[in-house]
Amino acid sequence: MSSVAEALSTMTRIRQRPDGTLLSLEETASRLNVAVEVVRAAVERGRWGWQIQLALLEYSRRHRIEIKEDFGVHNIELTNYCNLKCDYCPQPRMSRPKGHMSAETLAKCIERYQQRGSERRLLVHNFGEPLLHPDLEARLNQIAGAGINILMSTNGVLLEKKLPILLSIPCHIDVMLSVHLWVAQGFPAYIEALGTWQRRVNGTNVTVVNASNVTINNFFFHSWTSGRPVDWDYRRHCYFLRENIGTVLWNGDMASCCLDCNGESVFANIHDPGAASASTRPWHGCRTCDIPSHAQYRE
Repeated sequence: MSSVAEALSTMTRIRQRPDGTLLSLEETASRLNVAVEVVRAAVERGRWGWQIQLALLEYSRRHRIEIKEDFGVHNIELTNYCNLKCDYCPQPRMSRPKGHMSAETLAKCIERYQQRGSERRLLVHNFGEPLLHPDLEARLNQIAGAGINILMSTNGVLLEKKLPILLSIPCHIDVMLSVHLWVAQGFPAYIEALGTWQRRVNGTNVTVVNASNVTINNFFFHSWTSGRPVDWDYRRHCYFLRENIGTVLWNGDMASCCLDCNGESVFANIHDPGAASASTRPWHGCRTCDIPSHAQYRE
């Protein structure tokens, strides 16, 4: 470990159970194969001796866990309002408050995004339609002004109306066209609409791409975190947990999971003094997650 803070962060992540509670000192000692007094000295007295440092390193290497001390922004939620109520989406049943991201919160997100050295493309969607933000042009210009490109997912309802704004933003914008409007019409209708939009924006700063749940010849709908319980190594194979990245909701809350509609995995707020050193953590949704890329680890 390079620092006491990094050792503490690693210890916390190793001790966390799927429900967010922590293993006891005795359970932690057993997991790390060290004396319980060594763990107690570290956790209760802040004494991070060579024995606990070595145990943390060996455990992380054995389980192929790469611990990132600083939190990284994967995507932000410009708004969690939506203009559709699709029965396969959890958004219509959302229990948390709704709102739009402020300039101040977005500035904090951009600052954290840049300090972590993330990819130069920020996702600006989560559980809402980003084109509904009342100050869309200002927010997108705020991101572009920081030298960051944009990826957004849209249901397409407002795309015609908002396209002039997207074309005016001085950065590249990838628009992921969701299947919402074309579910009832079928796959061929969606592919036709996708092709029309791609030809429409050809040669501009906007690129229209297919939704992530579009297969070769059909749509795929997952169950978010409401699937069947499975036993899988989520800390090792979940990108968010492994890399300590997460979603920043419209009000600045930092969530461990991009499938968490109700904010149950929130662990900090981007405005908190210690937000940069906060860590994503497993939550009960990990056990029933059905992201397609995880399938190979879950059977």
